[in-house]
Amino acid sequence: MGIDNKVVVPFTPVKINDKTVSILGRKLTFNDKGLPLKITSSFTESNHSVDGADRDIISHPIQFDLVQGGKPIRFSGNKPKITMQESGLIAWRTILTSGSFDIAMNTRLECDGNVDYVMKIKVKKNIHIDNVKLTIPYEKTVAKYLMGLGVRGGYRPERVEWKWGQPHNMVWIGDVNAGMQLNLHDSKDWRKEGKGGCIFES
Repeated sequence: MGIDNKVVVPFTPVKINDKTVSILGRKLTFNDKGLPLKITSSFTESNHSVDGADRDIISHPIQFDLVQGGKPIRFSGNKPKITMQESGLIAWRTILTSGSFDIAMNTRLECDGNVDYVMKIKVKKNIHIDNVKLTIPYEKTVAKYLMGLGVRGGYRPERVEWKWGQPHNMVWIGDVNAGMQLNLHDSKDWRKEGKGGCIFES
């Protein structure tokens, strides 16, 4: 964000109330797993004001799943713990456990709207899983435009399929006053021998 964690103009200080983090024109509420439960924008259609009605950017909570036998593995854990809070950012940490895995999730949300999730998965015993899956259910009324994953900016296609190794590992989906960009960090673990990738469909 900058040389320190202080808020910078024109943004406003990061505030938190229970599990809802507020920044300029936007709010993010996280659940007991530390993942976004609700994300909203209050920017007006002109983007000149943040006094508009809240628009939901996601329709359901974002999910991160390890899939075995066609079903997500169930995790338990303590509620997220706030690890840092300054005017320009807030951070929280979540520990999730199952019989076969431990997940340490560290999250940072900055005053400019950037949210950084870093997950470290520890395997406690040899086990086969079908898939590692991140599901982001965009609100359909907001998901009007799409740009990225090799697609030129414009109206959202019905389906986009992208594989690791292809260029453009970022995608923005939204409307003029509400949206969200996803930046997929490259990793050989995600590539799954060329099978790993990203699918958007409506």
